[in-house]
Amino acid sequence: MKITVKFVNSDKWEELEILSEEEGIQAIRIDDVILTEDSIRHRTTSQEMHGQDSPKRIRPLEITDGSAHERESFFDSHFYGMVDVIKRRVLNIHGPLQDHLGFDPSVLTGRDFFEFIHPDDIDKIRRSFSSLLEGQSVVDLHHRVISNHGEYTHLSMSLSQAQDGIAAFYLKILERQEAPQETIYGYLPDELVGLTPKMLLPKQNFSYFQGTLRNAKIMAEKKKPIQENPIRYDRLCADGSSVRVLGMITQCDLSQKKMRLLEREVGEMRKVISLTIDFEGKILGCKILEDLVG
Repeated sequence: MKITVKFVNSDKWEELEILSEEEGIQAIRIDDVILTEDSIRHRTTSQEMHGQDSPKRIRPLEITDGSAHERESFFDSHFYGMVDVIKRRVLNIHGPLQDHLGFDPSVLTGRDFFEFIHPDDIDKIRRSFSSLLEGQSVVDLHHRVISNHGEYTHLSMSLSQAQDGIAAFYLKILERQEAPQETIYGYLPDELVGLTPKMLLPKQNFSYFQGTLRNAKIMAEKKKPIQENPIRYDRLCADGSSVRVLGMITQCDLSQKKMRLLEREVGEMRKVISLTIDFEGKILGCKILEDLVG
């Protein structure tokens, strides 16, 4: 960790050699502010998110009954508070926060909520905030929050419907063995099995996608390369939002009437989804590719 400081009446940044030579530093405390490499990266990611519009929703979520939801979430939570959904600011927070995350509640008050969220979880938090502004509630949203010593804590969060942009949030600590299984477009892998293109594709992409499947079958029958280049289309997520994906059919089994389709979100190189589909596009099986090769 490289540490530099600028002294009064100086334009130069000078390296603190004593600390910088120590490779085992995990965190630095300045007053009540904890600095780790991840917390700095989170703050940068949060700043980059400012000014970005919330993703458009295509279909509504199921509305959760307000009073019962709030009462159940309150008694089941480890800590709770209020958040300004529009400005993404923590207004207040209560409960044994310091015992679990190492933060004094006052340190988080007024801070950007996204500074503490794992970067890979920010998009689903953004979509949830968009849902709150549309009058929905959010129940049991799994995400990771950075603690003051640089490690991540798995949380389950529920939020009430936002009134004038303000929502109550309830956070429950998940034990390590309860850490949520990674999702695909907001679904658990088993939940995707049996879903059809009409459930997972916008209308404007349906004919294009079906045409690609037909062409792949024809090329397989002719024993020619199935598909040379990936195609672009949208996938509908479980929360009603959509993501742009690249897809390529890599195998076509004529005897078993199924294909292998590889997909990844545009701009996301690390996560490739392997889907087994029938000739109509219904999902027969799915898995994250890193699980298959790991």
